[in-house]
Amino acid sequence: MPILAEITYEDGSKENKYYPAEIWRFNDKEVKKVLGTEKKITNIKIDPNGLTADVNPDNNSWPKEESDSKFDSFKKKSLSN
Repeated sequence: MPILAEITYEDGSKENKYYPAEIWRFNDKEVKKVLGTEKKITNIKIDPNGLTADVNPDNNSWPKEESDSKFDSFKKKSLSN
């Protein structure tokens, strides 16, 4: 699968990067990529629009985003009714 990344900078601007599937050819467990930029990076999201198949979308951002589990969401919804 290719890697689709959305990079957010300190000034609020965003940049979308596309890395082809060949990036995995030497190591299918992890990929390392150096991003040379003048701006400070504040956030990176992998596949921000959910276009690729992903078993665990909870690990697609840096820094890690905290989100409610499906159970917690269900519990909040049932308590509000």
